Amino acid sequence: RELVEEPERRLRLRDALAGIGDLERLAGKIGTRRVGPRDLGALRRSLEALPALRSAASGAGADTLRALGEDLDVLEDVRDLLGRAIADDPPAALHEGGVVRDQETAGELHDRLALLGGELLVARLREIVDGSVTATAQDDSAATYAPRGSQSTLEAPVVKRSGGQGAGLGPRRL
Repeated sequence: RELVEEPERRLRLRDALAGIGDLERLAGKIGTRRVGPRDLGALRRSLEALPALRSAASGAGADTLRALGEDLDVLEDVRDLLGRAIADDPPAALHEGGVVRDQETAGELHDRLALLGGELLVARLREIVDGSVTATAQDDSAATYAPRGSQSTLEAPVVKRSGGQGAGLGPRRL
């Protein structure tokens, strides 16, 4: 009801939420070490939107909304680290280079993000244990599986090097 009666607060909340990506998915990718450069950029943009969300929720009359504003950790240290470490427009793949800014080491970035992923996972598990979030089984009826590879699909093509090196070599197993 409050959001109906206070359109300014509703618009501020909507704008703040629009800037936040799927944090649970990103935290999972970080925790399993499958995060890509663009995921880190998305995480940085999401964390940059959290202060606006906290501000929009603070002082609300509704208990749940007010609690969000008061209890929301905006993860300033992680946001600042990503702002310093990750390029403004990171490439899709790590091998393309240009992901980490010069003044930040990749090792420090990895360690801090791994810690963040673990903390978010523990927080989510606590919510499940407390009963505030319930697990829902995935519908496996729509799942698809990749076909099993055969010997012929596991062979690499012959690569001939200049100067005749490598000529006559057959396919190599991967």
